[in-house]
Amino acid sequence: MNIKSSLLILFLLGSFLLSAQNDFGIKLGSDVETSSCSHFEQVFANKPKEIYFGTERKGDLIYFRVTDQEWFKSLLKNKLDGIAIDVIPQDNYLCGKELPDSHIKGTLLKPVYKAKILKGLKKEGENSWKVLVGRVPAHLKNKSLEFNILFLSNKSLCKYYNIYNLESYPWNLLDMGIYLDELVHKNDGRIIDEEVSKKSFKTLNFTIPFEKNKSQYSPQDVKPIYDSLNLTDYKISKIKINAYASVEGSKEINDRLQNERGKSIIASLKSYTKGKVATEVITSENWAEFFKSIQGTKNAALGQLSKQEIKVKLAGALGIELEPTLSLHRKGIVTIELSKIERYKGMSNQELVRTFNNTLKKGDFENAQIIQKALFDRSLKVSDPSVLAKMEIPKQAKYADLNNNQAVFGYFQDASQAFIAKGELEEVLEVAPSNKKVKYNITAIDIYLYRYDFEEIKERDLKIQIRGLKKYGINNKLILRMLTNMDIIKAEKKRREKKYKEKDAAVKSIKASYKLIPLSDADYLSLAQFLTYYDNVESSKALLYPIVSKVDANENLLFYYINQTIVSNTMVAKNDYRVILSNANGQNPARFCKLFDASTEDGVTFQLVENNYLRRTYCESCGE
Repeated sequence: MNIKSSLLILFLLGSFLLSAQNDFGIKLGSDVETSSCSHFEQVFANKPKEIYFGTERKGDLIYFRVTDQEWFKSLLKNKLDGIAIDVIPQDNYLCGKELPDSHIKGTLLKPVYKAKILKGLKKEGENSWKVLVGRVPAHLKNKSLEFNILFLSNKSLCKYYNIYNLESYPWNLLDMGIYLDELVHKNDGRIIDEEVSKKSFKTLNFTIPFEKNKSQYSPQDVKPIYDSLNLTDYKISKIKINAYASVEGSKEINDRLQNERGKSIIASLKSYTKGKVATEVITSENWAEFFKSIQGTKNAALGQLSKQEIKVKLAGALGIELEPTLSLHRKGIVTIELSKIERYKGMSNQELVRTFNNTLKKGDFENAQIIQKALFDRSLKVSDPSVLAKMEIPKQAKYADLNNNQAVFGYFQDASQAFIAKGELEEVLEVAPSNKKVKYNITAIDIYLYRYDFEEIKERDLKIQIRGLKKYGINNKLILRMLTNMDIIKAEKKRREKKYKEKDAAVKSIKASYKLIPLSDADYLSLAQFLTYYDNVESSKALLYPIVSKVDANENLLFYYINQTIVSNTMVAKNDYRVILSNANGQNPARFCKLFDASTEDGVTFQLVENNYLRRTYCESCGE
């Protein structure tokens, strides 16, 4: 889930102002007759949400790209229907510089009309067509640039689009996990079954309240945190602290104090551990919780001031009055990452396999499971399943759990082993027909095979198989998770078939069921991405809002939500949204400032600063 890609999403800019530069005879603003754009308005209104378009730069060439050529061709009705590109340098949006106040914000390129577009339109990849629409002007070649699109009907401007860049993650099915000795998460070994203890989580979060002006913490202060980790099978691999100061006072002093606090806590935690531990301290002022705390109070108007103006207000009696609230904002969010302890270090693989075989022959199942797990860990580490081939496990009912582990581990390590794993699991099922772990694993593999059409499985039969897991003792929420995945697969299949009504019905079912399922951060991110593509941004926003409103929200979820919403002036005007922005800036200031880079350089768009609040926030936090 850590792989990142870029998707160009569309944002319609509102105001149409007049241009002083060469407009190539294009009618703008009040010169455009209402009837001129009626066809364009109709085609855009009927555009399926699954169709995307945008711009792409290759060297000095600028292309228009679209995912449905028939829709695009239907747009071009008349010979003077076409596209023009407004090339905009980031220099026009620097702090302290007056923003462009003309309709054409940069340099307008010569329009390209219907005949030339249709002649040059070429297919490139599945569901992707592109056409050359211009070249970067020589005087702008070494600048950070963005390319806005003008859609023209009979040389009249009908639509003006800014293309912004949405940081995205490839979605997957909700992680169903697989049963080894317990139900484990595919990506990080995290247990997701509520029946099983949560001690195997690999990442844990804690909140430490900070006393005013206290910066030193002893090992005894953090001992309760260390004791709660229960490090029987794991060791600490990384400690990260987001250290938050309350907002009053000098930012420089606040940052220094928070850095001292963070380093002191880390040093105290490390005193309990051996070996190398990676560390990271991020310091910030807790503007997110400050803005949230004044909402609906007599001090709500503070939210409209700049940060420096607020600090001046808090320097006097108001700061004393708000101290009980400010004290709650001083805290450290401690994230501890754990990695498994490697056992039997002194033994070679061959020696460990022999030990496993001998232990099992003695009937010591408990230690045999521990050794088998150690062999699995080694196999994962070196990506070599041959380590496991010499384990001797009898094909008998009492050994079913060990045989289940052996059979499904190949699939856990490499999904391409699905057919082999399924065959071996079916052999285990012959001697242990009611084993819930085997039943569950076979069903999870069948869902994978069905998704990619690797095996002829009927949707109806597979749903009956999923629901049938209940009689073997499988948790209802795990069954619902599988059924939700079936709807995700259905949506994918129906979209490919362009059966959009059936696709929408599957999405509707997903939206009704996900609220009943425990979701990890990875699940939320994947599902949000899915909803963005297969439904709309509003559905994705509704999913994430309750999560990202918290100061300890997952960073990737937080920034994904902001990427989806920050171009909306309506959203930015809301006080609770400004809390979310402050939280993002506090969690990762560099990543926050990156949002304002050019869309062609992994930012959202530098044109965000056309919004006065975002411009002030950017210039206060990021400067030049």
